[in-house]
Amino acid sequence: MRKKVNILEVETDLSDINAIQRSIERVKLIISKIEIESLSIIHMAGIYEKQKFPVKIGDMQKWNEIFWVNTFSFYFIVSELVDLFKLIRRGNIIAVSSNLTKLVNNDTAAYIGAKAALEKNYCSISISIGRI
Repeated sequence: MRKKVNILEVETDLSDINAIQRSIERVKLIISKIEIESLSIIHMAGIYEKQKFPVKIGDMQKWNEIFWVNTFSFYFIVSELVDLFKLIRRGNIIAVSSNLTKLVNNDTAAYIGAKAALEKNYCSISISIGRI
């Protein structure tokens, strides 16, 4: 007998903290009204934009945007939903990185740095959640 699986897909502008917070509140509200056996977060975001070296200080806003979307948003979302993981005690957290963290590519320092940071954040979060 097959079991029915409900999937809640949430598409959010990860460059907008207010949009992220609204989406998280929406997810929490929906989940509070239904019985769930497992929770999965899949973070597939990525801004890939080349910037010629050297980058001028005035162009650092793009670096901030790349790090926010590619790295910080993942950490924030998981942090906000960790109580649901504690409650449910079953689920998956998936963060999509890039093979460029192991390779070299011209003018992609912000992207590579953000994705490498995402990988380490993922490892750190995994250890922390494992202790809950």
